[in-house]
Amino acid sequence: MKQVILALMPLFPYTNIVYSCILPRLNWRYSFNDKIMENSRDRAIKHSDFNDIWPGLFLPDGVHLSPVGNNIFLSTLRSAIE
Repeated sequence: MKQVILALMPLFPYTNIVYSCILPRLNWRYSFNDKIMENSRDRAIKHSDFNDIWPGLFLPDGVHLSPVGNNIFLSTLRSAIE
């Protein structure tokens, strides 16, 4: 990841790179143990708006964000950039 960022810096000198952690999910695809997946996610900085997981944040698959969840996520990113 560091090498990619170093390669991008001269190409896009006025670009800010924002790092975001993995959001919590109702379901973890291709995993047999959701608790292990959630514990591995805890190693990164959390999005406080997603501390309380409620179904309205996700599409019916429980993985992808709903329009409401996406707006909250993008608003958090926008605030961090500003």
